[in-house]
Amino acid sequence: MTYVDVGDARLWSISFGPDDGPVLVAVGGWIGSWELWAGPFSVLSARWNVVGYDHRGSGATIAGADSISHDRLVDDVIAVLDAYGIERCVLAGESAGVGVVVSVAARHPDRVTGLVLVDGFIPEGSREDDPFVVGLRSDYDRTIEAFVQACVPDPEHEAIRHWGRQILTRSTPEHAVALIANAIAPWSDVARVTAPALVIHCDGDRVAPIESGRRLAAGLADATLHVLAGSEHVPTLTRPAEIAALIDERFGSTPSAGVTPTNESPVRG
Repeated sequence: MTYVDVGDARLWSISFGPDDGPVLVAVGGWIGSWELWAGPFSVLSARWNVVGYDHRGSGATIAGADSISHDRLVDDVIAVLDAYGIERCVLAGESAGVGVVVSVAARHPDRVTGLVLVDGFIPEGSREDDPFVVGLRSDYDRTIEAFVQACVPDPEHEAIRHWGRQILTRSTPEHAVALIANAIAPWSDVARVTAPALVIHCDGDRVAPIESGRRLAAGLADATLHVLAGSEHVPTLTRPAEIAALIDERFGSTPSAGVTPTNESPVRG
């Protein structure tokens, strides 16, 4: 494991797989840590160099809730790339993490060779009065449990719901609210993206309806939409082999997603 220091934040990160393989860097959604990508990583790392990290407000990363903004989340991705000596990569986002990686691709097109966008949504306008935000402030535990049930409604996936609760409850209510209320991705960044994108979306998603994926794919200059039959919001947890196969098929031969040596070293634990 590796800590990447960015100002007053310490971002917990991890990397594995062959150094000479294509590079995939992935961002989790809302208060979900890098573990949301653990399943696809376990498959892809046979020949991909995969990098995950806990963004501000999630997992083992240390950062104040008042430090959370969309621009800082975007800058953090670049800081992770720099720390690992990654010049260009395929960049993946899940759920709310989709807005972050879209903005990275829009603002730093030289660093991104492709995008993977899984069950994402990019809301417009303030979410301060969103019923979900109100619920987080008034009854955090019950709202988190309702979110877990909506994300993974299949009765057979109780083990994954148990894992999901453990992932989400490592965050504080303050971080959870800040990531929704203060980290709004501008929809205008979607039209600025030039990198090819693979949009993956479940057709029965109860958190981010399929219309969100269709709208996102339509707004990108070069996007392929792959619809997964099923209701899970987090197919990276429930269907990791499928997600990995789609990524490898679309971007596995990308020649320019590589790592180069850097003189800057992250803090290692």
